[in-house]
Amino acid sequence: MGRLGSWGIVAVGLLSVSAYAVGTGQIETIQIPEGRDSPSYRLQVEGNEHLDEPDDNRRLTILAGGRRTAISFEGGLATVRDSVEPRLLARNALPSKFVFRASPMPNNMIMAFGYAFEPGPGPMRIFRLNATSSPEQILSEETFQLTDVRKGASGRSLLVIGRRSFSQRSGECLSTYDPYAVFKVTDEAKGRFEYALALSKEYNLAHYAGWAGPDSDERIPVDICRNRIRIIRP
Repeated sequence: MGRLGSWGIVAVGLLSVSAYAVGTGQIETIQIPEGRDSPSYRLQVEGNEHLDEPDDNRRLTILAGGRRTAISFEGGLATVRDSVEPRLLARNALPSKFVFRASPMPNNMIMAFGYAFEPGPGPMRIFRLNATSSPEQILSEETFQLTDVRKGASGRSLLVIGRRSFSQRSGECLSTYDPYAVFKVTDEAKGRFEYALALSKEYNLAHYAGWAGPDSDERIPVDICRNRIRIIRP
């Protein structure tokens, strides 16, 4: 895999990355123990300690099966704290400021985040780790704030839910239309996440102002002063 958008992933085998920026160091190491269906992995976050500032040198290195893979974002890794809904912070199963995994995600699936350079969320990537090959990217969104991870209604799929944009106030009681997006993977061992239109509509009807399509639209006003926010229809 090569560079795509604002992220990069490089497999460097057993070689150390000696050309990595001078003055950077190891911020944290996360050991993912062997699971029932997966081997153990070691994740290292390298860069500097100024966590509240973008740093192009801050990146994630994954070590497994004798292979070393570096993952980077434009602006460097962002913290989980700055990238997910606050109530999800306590659900992080990893002792990490930068890498996220929450039940019911499998042991070999992780999320990493990049900085936002304009109002709105930053990029989000989901990787499936593999002991014998490079990590596989199974979801890539250029703007995404994670709000939930859950099983589908049947229990046979994994859902990732979030927002691709933040609502902007356009008056005392009005904001822009910015729906939730639901991504679904049915085969957690081999499949990739795909946008689920029907599930996204269902989720927004239940948890948001209603449904006016999958895309954010500043021309569609949402009344946020009612007990139950709603789209204002013409």
